[in-house]
Amino acid sequence: NQPTATLPAQKVVVTDTLAANLDWSTVQLNQVNFNNVSLAIPDGTQTYRSQANVSSDANPVSVAAQLNPATGTITWTLQSVDPVTGGSPANPLAGFLPPNGASNAGVGSVVFTVQPKAGLTNGTAVINQGSIVFDVNAPILTNTVTNTIDSSTVTSAVGSLPATFSGTALPVSWSGSDSNGSGIASYNIYVSTDNGPYSVWLSGTSLTTAN
Repeated sequence: NQPTATLPAQKVVVTDTLAANLDWSTVQLNQVNFNNVSLAIPDGTQTYRSQANVSSDANPVSVAAQLNPATGTITWTLQSVDPVTGGSPANPLAGFLPPNGASNAGVGSVVFTVQPKAGLTNGTAVINQGSIVFDVNAPILTNTVTNTIDSSTVTSAVGSLPATFSGTALPVSWSGSDSNGSGIASYNIYVSTDNGPYSVWLSGTSLTTAN
């Protein structure tokens, strides 16, 4: 809820229709966060209901989330509830999500995971965008996020070493290629002594040479 808002939000509905190249059956609802309250959702959950309380408002908050397996749409509904009537609070100053301030009481988020469909080709774009409705206002569209499938083969090799070496600092070099993918972020370099088991020498390094 923007700091410039004049009232708390009593009802927030978030919807996200997933791309057709995602495997909707793998959706996992993970977490719902609002007004410094965090609700962890049990593993394997695609339908969730709970109730919570916030420090800034006396009315409990009803939380519901579910996946529609036919359309791939996930819907989260968070709503302040009058504990006497079971409906929306009559007081317009009531609401679980106040205008945001220094304590971040007006911040909220939802978290879920989903896997891509099997067999997507390298370079396939997975595009996602959500929608948020505060009370009776017009929907607010989130930023569009694109993830690109990188299933290309990565190759790497250590440079040739001398047959014999005398000294204290042996230079070692390595290189790799991911020409049809997202590129190489880092290398894990392993070493063995006298044909013994390999162990990690450098982990997650962006270097391509070291002594």
